[in-house]
Amino acid sequence: MQKRALWPLWLLLGGVIYYLWVSATGIGIPCLWRMATGLKCPGCGITSALIALSRGQFGLAFSYNMGLWLLSPLLAGYLGYYALCRIRGWEPSPRIVSTGGALLLAALILWGIIRNLLCL
Repeated sequence: MQKRALWPLWLLLGGVIYYLWVSATGIGIPCLWRMATGLKCPGCGITSALIALSRGQFGLAFSYNMGLWLLSPLLAGYLGYYALCRIRGWEPSPRIVSTGGALLLAALILWGIIRNLLCL
C-alpha cells in the first residue's frame, strides 16, 4: 500500500484519539476565531455535535452545529467523487474540483454569517 493511501487511516486514528481525550477530560481545541471575535465560526460546535451523536443524542447533535448536517450531503459528494477518482486512478476534473470547492466554501461562509445573525 502506498504511503499516500494511508493518510485517511492516520486521520481517523487522530480523530478517535481526540474523541477519547475530549470525552475523558472535557478539554477540546478552542476556536481561535471565537476567542478573537466573539463570533462562532462555521465549524464551532462540531466536536460537541460528534460527541452527542456518538451518545445517540441526535437532536442535541443537530443543535450544536446545524450547518454540519445540512452541508454533509454536499461534502460527502465532493469527497466521494475525489476518493473515487483516486481509487480508480483517474485524474479528477479540475472543473468539478474547483466548482465543488467553491460551493463548499461559499456555503460555509454563508452558514457562518447566518448562524451569527440568528444566534444559532
